Amino acid sequence: MPIQCSLCEYEVEFDHDYHNWRSTKEQPLTIYPVFPGGKPKKEPKGFICAECLHDAKRSRSYMKTVVSGIVITVHVLDRYIERCKADHLDRETAKVAVAKEFSHAKKIRIKKKWLNRRFFNNNRKPANYYFDGGFIYITTKDEIPITLVTIEPVGNKELGRDFWYEDEQET
Repeated sequence: MPIQCSLCEYEVEFDHDYHNWRSTKEQPLTIYPVFPGGKPKKEPKGFICAECLHDAKRSRSYMKTVVSGIVITVHVLDRYIERCKADHLDRETAKVAVAKEFSHAKKIRIKKKWLNRRFFNNNRKPANYYFDGGFIYITTKDEIPITLVTIEPVGNKELGRDFWYEDEQET
């Protein structure tokens, strides 16, 4: 039975039940079923070829960053990949991960000593600082769109000792 991509009309001859999709070793997967809600409990709504699926994933990462209203620099992506120690991570995947993690980050205040060092390292440009998932995210201040300038691992800094959430008092 021929199966056709719902987007580009790429067609593949496929004579197996889509419920046993992964068991077909004689035919490499170049087209995938699309199920309602993403779960294979009902009949597929349609099919998508590998090339359209790849394009959709790239568009998704682009839309996530556009919708989040932030610009993520290549420097941030490279630092994220380096600090996650993930060889398999590419920039597109890193962009989605950074956008997702940053969306959960809370604004923080940092100790004056560290703030002064960051200020001079950042060409004397004021910045905002956010924290989530073991990283401190450094963004531009008072610029639209917000640009994620760099990320730093927390390292030996401690929440409550070296930095605080914006709405908390230093102790």
